[in-house]
Order: sequence, then C-alpha cells, then structure tokens
Amino acid sequence: VQPQMQTPATSDASSEEKLGTSIGLDHHKNPFNVTVFSDAVGTATYTVQVTPDGTNWYDHPSGAGLSTDALLNIAFPVLGVRIKQTAGAGSVNLRTIQAG
Repeated sequence: VQPQMQTPATSDASSEEKLGTSIGLDHHKNPFNVTVFSDAVGTATYTVQVTPDGTNWYDHPSGAGLSTDALLNIAFPVLGVRIKQTAGAGSVNLRTIQAG
C-alpha cells in the first residue's frame, strides 16, 4: 500500500489560518484503520481534522494545537483528513496509510 501524501499541506499561516487539501479515505474498509503522519517544517501550530461527510470538519482528539511532528491513529470511519494551520510561517506536510 502506497501512502497518500500532500506536500505541503499548508504553509505560512503567520497572517491568517490556512487549510490543507483533504486526503480522501475509504470509509467502507473493515476494519477501518488509518495512520496519519504530520511533519512540521519550521515554526507552525496546527490541528489534524477529520470529516464524516466532506462538509463538516472536527479536530482529531489527539491532534489539536500541535507544533511538532506527530503520529496519529484514526480508528473510526471518516471520509477525509486535513491540516488546519493556525499560526507560524512554517509548513506542515501530511501523509496517510490506510489498511483494512
């Protein structure tokens, strides 16, 4: 399985919040398991968000207010994942691997 990747997901949120393009996930996989890798480059404060419907976005329970690289798990079915960068002139890259 090849990881899906956004590079960069976001960049330079020093003057305004930036949203990364979402990575679509197959919510029909059973069991649903996604590993999310985020790579903060430079100074960046960000949150990993998930969506159940492609319209409404929610902060991942372990992925809010991050400022360093992170490794997260999504064990509940969602349609997509993205980065919301709230501060900093750096950037955040996002990769996912989905198994099931």
